[in-house]
Amino acid sequence: MIYLKDFTEHEIEDEIRWMTTETEWIKADTPWEPVEPVDEEELRNEFSEIVKESLEDFVWSRKEVFVDDHHIGFVSRYPLETSEYEDAFPLGDKEPERTAVGIEICESSFWNKGYGTEALKEWIKYCFASGEKEIYLETWSGNNRMIKCAEKCGFKLYAKVTGTHMIGAEQFDSLLFRVAL
Repeated sequence: MIYLKDFTEHEIEDEIRWMTTETEWIKADTPWEPVEPVDEEELRNEFSEIVKESLEDFVWSRKEVFVDDHHIGFVSRYPLETSEYEDAFPLGDKEPERTAVGIEICESSFWNKGYGTEALKEWIKYCFASGEKEIYLETWSGNNRMIKCAEKCGFKLYAKVTGTHMIGAEQFDSLLFRVAL
């Protein structure tokens, strides 16, 4: 069974492992960016501070994804930066801040089993229940798993910016998906 829960100190060591040794999820998300080495102790302290802040009425923009008792990744929401999608959002657009969501299944043994889709559906329900009227999702044209997941969750392609990412000798597009109540 899949469920979402708040980040606690129990998940810190998984986060460190995902940022240091099990980084395949980063390569799938942004393969044009190098995986930078991180200082484990600095990261541990950073995550400990996040947990402490959460106890002081912190509004969560992230939930951890679990399958049974296995911590497999996280979902998040963040303010969408619209400048990359000028045709969809003209400069000077006075619309309220738009929210984008993301999902990372960091444990590769849980890929391609539908867990990401289930988790993203739950996260979308949570975001809509907390007042969102529309939600965006950003990915790139070579991330077929994310594209399929987005479509299964009801997202429709909203904007495309051609040729924004080079991976080897191949160019890929930035894609923006949208779902609304």
